[in-house]
Amino acid sequence: MQSSKLSRPLLPKPRGDEAPQPSIPLKRKRDRALAACENCRKRKIKCDSSRPSCVPCRSARLDCVYPVPEGMTQRAAQRQQLETAAHLRVVLDLLRSSSSRESLDITRRIREAPSLDAAVDLIKDAALLVLPGTPRPQLGKEDDDEYPSSPVRQEKLPGRPGIIDIPIPSSVSPSPYHRSLSDRHDGLPANGESIFEPTITTLPVSRWTAVSNNDIYLTHLLNLFWTWDHSVSRVLDRTMFLDALKSSPGVEVQFCSEFLVNCILAVSTLYLRRDSAFRTVDPALRKGRPFAQEAHRILSNTTGRPSITLIQGLGMLWVYEGNSGSRQRAATLLETFFDAYQSLGLDVDMTHLGALSDPMAERRWEAVSFICWGMYSMEVKASMMLSRKTRIGKPSIAKAFENPSSSLADSSSEEYLWSPYPATGQAKKASHFREAFCAECRLVELTDKILAEVNDPKQAASWESRGRLRGLYDELMNWNMTLPKRLQNHGNVPPSITFLHATFDMAVLKLLEPLSGIFPDPNGDTTVESLRLNHGISIISTLLGYRAAHGLRHDYWLTQSCYAAAVAVITGVRLETNAVAADTFSRACQLLYDMSDHLPLAADLLLAVKARMYKGGMVPPPSVARIFAALASRTGHTFVRGARLALPIRGLDVDGSDGLGVYSPGGAPSDVAFSRFILGIGEPTRAFLDRDN
Repeated sequence: MQSSKLSRPLLPKPRGDEAPQPSIPLKRKRDRALAACENCRKRKIKCDSSRPSCVPCRSARLDCVYPVPEGMTQRAAQRQQLETAAHLRVVLDLLRSSSSRESLDITRRIREAPSLDAAVDLIKDAALLVLPGTPRPQLGKEDDDEYPSSPVRQEKLPGRPGIIDIPIPSSVSPSPYHRSLSDRHDGLPANGESIFEPTITTLPVSRWTAVSNNDIYLTHLLNLFWTWDHSVSRVLDRTMFLDALKSSPGVEVQFCSEFLVNCILAVSTLYLRRDSAFRTVDPALRKGRPFAQEAHRILSNTTGRPSITLIQGLGMLWVYEGNSGSRQRAATLLETFFDAYQSLGLDVDMTHLGALSDPMAERRWEAVSFICWGMYSMEVKASMMLSRKTRIGKPSIAKAFENPSSSLADSSSEEYLWSPYPATGQAKKASHFREAFCAECRLVELTDKILAEVNDPKQAASWESRGRLRGLYDELMNWNMTLPKRLQNHGNVPPSITFLHATFDMAVLKLLEPLSGIFPDPNGDTTVESLRLNHGISIISTLLGYRAAHGLRHDYWLTQSCYAAAVAVITGVRLETNAVAADTFSRACQLLYDMSDHLPLAADLLLAVKARMYKGGMVPPPSVARIFAALASRTGHTFVRGARLALPIRGLDVDGSDGLGVYSPGGAPSDVAFSRFILGIGEPTRAFLDRDN
């Protein structure tokens, strides 16, 4: 206060006085040079970046050479060089992981591209494997199903002449190269010749099933299962199962049974192409229903204490019925699975059991450990799909497979190498199966905690729960960031790694469901909607890369991932104003539509996406609207929005005439879904009205 009294008071500016002008005008700031030429850099003098020659070089009569293109800074040029090197690594990885024929085709495509960046963009968008201008397959031919990733097919609408074409901007026409890659996924060559390599042994599978005695065909189904199933196959120890399968008749085994074999064969048929392998085989065997019926028959005759193979088979049969069979039977099988799991005592505390001295007993113990954690992983994924808490607790048994000296780490184990069976001439590469499964177990533990939070109605909206979800989000991000490089989702990776990252993004989307507002960026710049959109885009990008490498039709868990991505993209985002979200949503619907021709579950999920859009009052983009129209034609499900109840009444006066009128009792309009065509309303309606007369 004393200092303020001693200071001189501020007075207002006198009127009429002009502000003093500087006696010397200020110098204009020198334009910042983007990059210096080589001569100026060596001489350490200022360069004005003039092109084609700067002032110092013209004065010294020197050749002026710039190390960077015009209009680009030195840092931007270095960034461009790093991006180019990264692009070259992508191309090199693709060439090294492909066969000679495929490498030649990729090289030709790169030469035809206008630039390397354009060629790499095609690779990233999963479109390098598709030749533009290739004619679409003709409908009605046997090889129509050999185009797994084609755009929405031309289909004849019932009762309407001609063909309706449903183009999608993000789609391109298929190619023979794409077809050759997708053939790895789903069957034998069309000529029916055996593609078994000399190292592949025909297994005595027919001893375990009464459906077929064709061991070659049954072995083929098992090989498809081990190659392409990366979800329910985790409940099996492959080595122990095959050893038991090949055991002599009459020998008591622990890891194989007739029920389990039939269940595996039923799931294996999901990976068959309809028009491929073994044309002499009964078509019913290619659909899996006979194997499922045989499994149901064995299950109905099973009595006594459950076995571990019974629980494994129930999980397999639940997957088959849920994706290609009866949903009611699937629900019943899941309840039976939980009852058998508890009856067998797999949920008891087994931490007190120490190491075993007998090597064979130790190997069996490792198999039980793997199976228990595989069942836990399957249950967490099922709970995430069904939006409920898990009904199986985290196994108390130690993760014996994490030991570097476990059987899975042995280079001679069945899981150590992977190749895209049944394609021949493909070099086997490391599958990283053990590392991927260990990472998956840590991921499902976090997902289990997330499901417990988001599915608790008392805690989901509380601030304490949001704080715990924030911590779980940080743990998920740390899990992703600390993955070893060989488990990162880049380039042409084994399918197990693709499934791992798809599950990670689904877990993040599940965590974000109950949240609102600003989360979790400390600076408050990231919203829940933007995070959902980013992880939805990540899933679709992963699926496009997988489809380009292996085809995408029967992978039921990736179908669930695609559905989760589609829902995440349209949640809280306006597609009319967000081009990235609209394009991602269009690609997600395109993938679901492509898979719906082979997997009934995909059609149901796409119908659920459509219903969610209409319920939220959203307008689908034109490309998505065309997909919905084609889906209605394929499935027979038609939606009518804003319908009102209208009753035809005899004798109602309509425009002064006495006839059959229509009376609307009012009420709010409703959305109506038809699963069959309406054949007419004339005579059936009159008959209905005349019943009370």
